[in-house]
Amino acid sequence: MLQYKLTQSKLSDRPSISFEGVFVIMNEINSCDDCYLINEVIPNLEKIRRGELIRYPDTNEGQLIDSYEFGYTATMIDFHKDKSIIDNTWDDNFVKIEVSSEQVYQFMKEWTDKLIEWKNSRNL
Repeated sequence: MLQYKLTQSKLSDRPSISFEGVFVIMNEINSCDDCYLINEVIPNLEKIRRGELIRYPDTNEGQLIDSYEFGYTATMIDFHKDKSIIDNTWDDNFVKIEVSSEQVYQFMKEWTDKLIEWKNSRNL
């Protein structure tokens, strides 16, 4: 089960998310751009949850797929309707972690809601 904490960044007061144990590699997603998370990741996760297909890559010519991959540099999350795969793309020995997509969606939604609240409070 994914266990995480919402915290404030030590370098700024931007909300951040902190994972422990085998999920510590996911701390890297704190480096993702807020707009990317809010305007691209969350809407695509919501489409996949509803069973909609999305274009890959996000162009009119792209094929329709039933999953969405997101992340930052080494840490990638392959989000499907029921299950998601967490991968460290820089480590060939890393054992991919399978988790419930609902858990992934819940932490992403909670975190991006905090990011939106933070941005609004600073007129960003």
